[in-house]
Amino acid sequence: MSVTQKSWLTELFPFLVWARSYSGNDFQADLIAGVVVVFITIPQVIAYAYLAGLPAEYGLYAAIMSLAGYAAFGSCRTLAVGPAAILAMMTLEAISDQAQPGSAAYVALATKLTLVTGGLLIILRIINFGAVISFLSHSVVTGFIAASAILIIANQIPSILGISQSPGTAVDVVVPHIFTHLDSINLVVLGIAAGAMLLLWFCRHQLEGILLRTGLSARLVTNLVKSAPMYAVILSVLCVWWLSLADTRSVAVVGPIPDAWPALGMMTLTLTELQRLLPSALLIAMVIFMESTSIGSAVASKSRQKIEPNQELVG
Repeated sequence: MSVTQKSWLTELFPFLVWARSYSGNDFQADLIAGVVVVFITIPQVIAYAYLAGLPAEYGLYAAIMSLAGYAAFGSCRTLAVGPAAILAMMTLEAISDQAQPGSAAYVALATKLTLVTGGLLIILRIINFGAVISFLSHSVVTGFIAASAILIIANQIPSILGISQSPGTAVDVVVPHIFTHLDSINLVVLGIAAGAMLLLWFCRHQLEGILLRTGLSARLVTNLVKSAPMYAVILSVLCVWWLSLADTRSVAVVGPIPDAWPALGMMTLTLTELQRLLPSALLIAMVIFMESTSIGSAVASKSRQKIEPNQELVG
């Protein structure tokens, strides 16, 4: 294989570069991180699927494909990508006026929207759009991350309180909705949410010191502390199951999820549909790019690594 071919391959598949120095310690750390991410990702993507107006299983499909795809094409070694709250909300806003959320027509439109968005990202890579990120200041990137966090937190509050979801996703719509439904707060749901957050705080600020005093190695303690989100998920599930909260209808549960892959088939995209979806797809593509590069840069900088913005468009 020529040098040019090797360069082209490593540019397209960045993992070929760092895989040469991949060690057993790296695998151990990645295995722990992977287990924690799985326990967090499964309930998270199911929730995001509902947020996007899609059946629960579509969140799992999207998570599997996006994680596998980014591992092959992404440039950040420590970034896990997948369905995100802000993208789910944008999807709902983009196509909910064209089809009933949850219907077969809606699922088809959502699929077409993702295909158009993916195509736009590839086009942006071809025209070297990734170079634009170098002109963005740190304050802009920080502001984007902070604004996304505020929007996501605001839209999660109804779920934490156990009340109905807001008809819109904007903060000025969600906040009034919360205050007008304070009389219907589900105390059981709120208790589980509060317990999970308290557990996360305890693991982050108290658990490490307690475990170190028992004589455990610092590496093991660090791994146990970082697994805190997994504990919250497992204990929440056990709590709902042990107390039969789903049977008493105190807590709404997802219920059975199809265990088979969806049937594959050809999908046609008409010119009219393309014209309707293109503006939303372009906006979603911009958000995906900003989210990936901003978070990827922040994560990579902690380990003194760099990301390639153009490759992020592909990933």
